[in-house]
Amino acid sequence: MRTACVSGSVLPAPRRAARKRGGREHGFSQQFVGKVLSGRRAPSDRILRGLGLQAGTVFVPRAPEEVAFYDGAGVTLLVAQRVFD
Repeated sequence: MRTACVSGSVLPAPRRAARKRGGREHGFSQQFVGKVLSGRRAPSDRILRGLGLQAGTVFVPRAPEEVAFYDGAGVTLLVAQRVFD
């Protein structure tokens, strides 16, 4: 079963299994594995291999940004969202 890292974390059920399996089978403490899975420690190739994970980059859509237009007196004329396509 593949586990997926999202924003420095692994989904809860695979995380528990990975902490036990990764620590016990590959000589890492559960605390160290937990720090890697939570994003507090950078993972090495050795620990990623032991957890059945691989490093990768994820790109996500940008959130819309608020844009406001004002008159000379500073009164808001229009507020809109800038959407990135």
